[in-house]
This record gives sequence, C-alpha cells and structure tokens, in this order.
Amino acid sequence: MTISVVIPVFNRPLLASRAIESALAQDRAYLEVIVVDDGSTPPYALPEHLAADPRVRLVRTENNGAAAARNRGVAEARSAWIAFLDSDDVFLPGKLAAQMALADAADPLAVIVSGFRYVWPGSGRTVVRMPVEAATVEDFAGGCWFCPGSTALVHASALARIGPFDPALRRLEDLDWFLRLAAAGGRIKVAPIIGADITIGANATIAAVDAAANAIAAKHLRPVSGPALPPAASRRLRAYLTLEQAVVRFRSGAFLAALPRCVASWLILPRFSVQTRSWWR
Repeated sequence: MTISVVIPVFNRPLLASRAIESALAQDRAYLEVIVVDDGSTPPYALPEHLAADPRVRLVRTENNGAAAARNRGVAEARSAWIAFLDSDDVFLPGKLAAQMALADAADPLAVIVSGFRYVWPGSGRTVVRMPVEAATVEDFAGGCWFCPGSTALVHASALARIGPFDPALRRLEDLDWFLRLAAAGGRIKVAPIIGADITIGANATIAAVDAAANAIAAKHLRPVSGPALPPAASRRLRAYLTLEQAVVRFRSGAFLAALPRCVASWLILPRFSVQTRSWWR
C-alpha cells in the first residue's frame, strides 16, 4: 500500500460513508482506508458497497476520543504514508496525488498539507483557504490553521518518532502533536491544491476546551520536565489558547465571559486580526 487513510467515526453514519467514498475516489492505485469506529451508538456499519471493497477495513474501539481513534488507525496502517480525514469532511479530487508529488521519504518530518474549503452546511456559504508553510515552533504555537485532521499527509516514521496523539486530550490534540513535531525540527509543506471540504459542525463545550487548554499549557508552557517553549512561541501559544476559550464562550452564548478572554488574548499578543497572524495566502 502507498497510502493509508485513517478515518475516526463517532455517530455520523451517513457523513462517515461520504468521507470513505471520497477517500476511495482518490487517484491512487495503492490505497487503504482504515475506519475506526470510536464507540458509536449504535455501532457504525459499513454500507454494503463499502463493506465489499477490499481496500476498506473497519476497526471498533471504545469511545476514547479522536486522538485515541487516530492512534488505533495508525497502528493498523500498512503504508509508509498516512493521511487523516475527519468523518464529517471529504477529500476533493486529486488531493493525495498532489501531496505525494511533494512527498520525500528522506525528509520524514515534513508533513504535507493542502488547501481546503470551509463549508457551512445548509447555508451555501464557503471560504477557501490556502495555508502558508511553517517551520518554527512559534508558527505551530499559533494554532492548527491548516486543518490537519483532514489535510495532513504524514510519513509513518514521523508518527513513530514524535509519538502518538495524546489520548487524554478531547480537543486540540492536533495542536499538541504539531508542537511536538516542531520541537523535533519538523515542518509543513503545502500542496498547491484545494484538497478537502471542511464542514463547520457543532460547537465544542466550554468544559472540553478549557480542559484541553489547561492541559496543553501544563505540557508546553509549564513542563515538569524538559525545556519550556521559547518566549515568542510561548506568548503566541498563550494568546491562541486564550482566544480558543473566548471563542467557545462566544459560540455558547456566554458573551460576557468571552469578552475578558478576548481582551486578554490581545494583551498577550497585540495584533490587528482575530488570528495570531495571517496564516493563509
């Protein structure tokens, strides 16, 4: 197999089937799709036409979150290259081929991403984004502006070297993993293609975002062992985590609680945009 596509699924049977079909439609002759059912209720069942496809494997786990589900998919993968796809998103034609054109096994810490399109279901609204490339810890401390859950193509050796996604994180697990990648000298390259539709879905809970933000701060800003982030990266990460806490409160209707966190984020890192810098070309 050339590429393994890992798709975590939790209670989205119709959308999950759509995601699987979009992966199978990629123009790669050697491809497998590993679907990890993360404790769906009822359990996710492959439609007949997908169950009959030898490229598709379904693995069942208890509900331990997206990070643990991705880790299980990586453990099951047979390929040197692993692509991730969230179950409510889809790959667009030519995505994996464009990324493989930039793949270099001699540079395994270079993660290849693509452009993407945000989609708001039912409204017809879309926004196209083409990420900038990144190679510093400070860059990666500013968030996951490149939507790695559905755009990243990673060499298996990078996953082995950096370690698994942190299963204790129910949010922001991508941010944590890419901070560790950056600390090891990793970077991202961008394939010049709009490669995925990213569905804007249900909001996270305040409790989940706060717990993840506090855990990431403890790991990267106040580590028990190992060095903390450099000052500029630390400031950007604190600003981003505070912004995430503000946004989840705003979307949950807690406007008065959101405002002081917005102000705090801007005081930590003064800027003229919501994002901590301009992440898209």
